[in-house]
Amino acid sequence: MEEENKFEYVERSQAGNFYRKHVDIMAPVSSQPVDRSFAVPKEGLSFSLLKELADSLSVGKRRIVVIEHEAAYEIQRIPDNYNLRLFYRYLNENSMKPFGANSDTMENIKRIAFDYLKSDVDKNLNYDKNLSLLMQQNNVISYAYLQRRIASLAAFRRAPEGSSMHLKNILGELEKTGFIVKLTKATTDRSYGTSAKLYQIMETES
Repeated sequence: MEEENKFEYVERSQAGNFYRKHVDIMAPVSSQPVDRSFAVPKEGLSFSLLKELADSLSVGKRRIVVIEHEAAYEIQRIPDNYNLRLFYRYLNENSMKPFGANSDTMENIKRIAFDYLKSDVDKNLNYDKNLSLLMQQNNVISYAYLQRRIASLAAFRRAPEGSSMHLKNILGELEKTGFIVKLTKATTDRSYGTSAKLYQIMETES
């Protein structure tokens, strides 16, 4: 005679409800027509998780994107076989600037740059050991330093094009405004003995 089962199944815990909520929200995607959208309120939702789910649902020819608006997330099915990376990068078609390269994130970079100039060189070395007192005295900052400083900023972590590309896009905008100037490889090697990507800060804190 077989031994009687010694365990019993019980109601599951609440663990995973946050993920399940997002999966349920994305359920309509399975029958979503091309060039149609639906909106969900932003409160209590994660843009990053919605985007990861949209990416996982973009199989075969189907392409699903998540667009952030002031009060809601738009879940949109774009035309088949569209390049998702380029779609997110140039989402703001009016200005042709990469999505998220706005005044807030640009101000974040400016604040980081001003903090770098005022900080003790030993503190700055915690972010990039290739920095030097001479660089700081000449208002020269490294890309590596900026990249490590933005690692904790949500605006960069959530950027659809990725934090590194988002940073590059913003630095490009700041170059256009004259806030920074990218140093040539010849200059970085001659003046600072490095091949690292360096920028000179042209403005001082007001």
